[in-house]
Amino acid sequence: MSIKGNDSYGRNAHDEFIQNHFLDFLEASFDGVAITDADANVIIVNSAYERMTDIVREEIVGKNTSDLIKNGVIEDAVAYHVTKTHITTTMTHYYHRTGKSLMVTGSPVL
Repeated sequence: MSIKGNDSYGRNAHDEFIQNHFLDFLEASFDGVAITDADANVIIVNSAYERMTDIVREEIVGKNTSDLIKNGVIEDAVAYHVTKTHITTTMTHYYHRTGKSLMVTGSPVL
């Protein structure tokens, strides 16, 4: 597929394409993805995240990761650490209710 843009990098058309299909790309990923804002509030999780953790998005979207820790949903949250340190961090998440442990990586984006 070719995407033609208005500048030498094709930014305008490319950016519009990405914005229009971002959620499609996220849902197509086999990897579980959870996205938080700068304050560690969960704003998006994909279906793979739900499958891997046995936690449905409605349980965590809109909630702060510190509250998820306090309420025993998760033992720790990589997003919480990343928002404090602003460095890429890898750690194990333990999900109390399901008994699952997953290796996760969080990266600051903005």
